[in-house]
Amino acid sequence: MLLHRVAAAYYIGRGHFYAPLSCAKRIYPEGDAVPFKITVRITAAKLSGTTVVATHVHAVYTNRSRRNLTPCVTAPGHDSAAYHGHLL
Repeated sequence: MLLHRVAAAYYIGRGHFYAPLSCAKRIYPEGDAVPFKITVRITAAKLSGTTVVATHVHAVYTNRSRRNLTPCVTAPGHDSAAYHGHLL
């Protein structure tokens, strides 16, 4: 995924993937369309030669809704995750 710079040390990327769903004793490999957004904030960086390299980041994955692509009725779903850490 390509992240786009929206401000100093702040990047956003958007995309989607498909998740399998079980419906009426059948598994649909692309049963759920999952749009998502990833935001990355660089919280520390260092100079490595002539290049500035990120050393600490805060990243967030967000999926606010999913779209059921099967003939069955499913409960609405969403998820998110956050990462804080050091880069090697």
